[in-house]
Amino acid sequence: MNEIVIHFHLPENKHEMNAKVLNVCEAKVIAIIEQIIETLGLQNELQLSMVVRSEGGIRDRLKYQIISISGAFLVAYIANVLGELTVKYLTKTSNLEFQVVEQHVKDIAEITTQIQRDTKLQLEEQQKQTQILAGMATGIARLAQDTNTQNDIKKKQSGLYKNLAADNDIEKFSVESVDEHTNEFVEQASVSREEFGTFVLDSGDLEPEIDRKATIAIISPVLNDNGRLKWKGEYNGEIIDFYMSDDDFKQSILLNQVKFGANDLLSCVLKKNRKINEVGEEVITGYSVETVFGFEHDDGSYTETVKGQRERLRGNMPDEPTTLYMDFGDNPNINK
Repeated sequence: MNEIVIHFHLPENKHEMNAKVLNVCEAKVIAIIEQIIETLGLQNELQLSMVVRSEGGIRDRLKYQIISISGAFLVAYIANVLGELTVKYLTKTSNLEFQVVEQHVKDIAEITTQIQRDTKLQLEEQQKQTQILAGMATGIARLAQDTNTQNDIKKKQSGLYKNLAADNDIEKFSVESVDEHTNEFVEQASVSREEFGTFVLDSGDLEPEIDRKATIAIISPVLNDNGRLKWKGEYNGEIIDFYMSDDDFKQSILLNQVKFGANDLLSCVLKKNRKINEVGEEVITGYSVETVFGFEHDDGSYTETVKGQRERLRGNMPDEPTTLYMDFGDNPNINK
């Protein structure tokens, strides 16, 4: 399926809709599709084009044009994956299911083996195709596991459905394909007007963003507090107030096991709490340091915490065999 049809269902015999709503919705749809393409690492391999609009409600026909990949089997697989993911992320609120990822991992492994055994392919083309598949495997895992990627898509979905709801004439939104034999439209999935609101984010719908390689220049630490007061530091050129949530680190300071103070550079895991504001923009509502790996003093010396030692050893471990879910640094057991 190398063509996706976006259908705005209107009352019978009506073929007009608010131009601003239409343009914004089209932009949100394209933004979601482009994010899928970029996450799969295919942004240099294909382009998205618009086919002449069809009536019957209002239909936009978006076509994936693969521009730099040979091999009919690989091209067909890419088109199927893009079609499947586009339908999902335009009409579903849930994240990518475990079973779907597992099946794609198996499919990619099988296709990779076939490519490597194809003696008709030049070595350079074999390497290119296997690299494309490896990038797709990584991207599919990211869609299923990476919180930031999931939140980005949810924000785009929210903008799409907020604008769909703004036009009272839109009765349903659907994604269709075109039957290659009859040239008729075939509905793949749809969302009724009553369901539009389930896609619209409120202020509490964004997961926190995690920076696992944060560096904070300490301005004023709170060394004798039980967590009620905020510390102050400089992070990425910005002065921030944050809570110190690493109890082990705070305890080591209170027991005078480490010397720590202003001007030290903190290496840590920083959590950024986020929300969608009243105009639909993402804003950070607060910071907290979840784990301290170590800190650098004015004289250049570095003190490493026990958790820092564990993280360093973990990073030096040899690569493990390929697993279903790739590690993007979101291991919740890092403190254990």
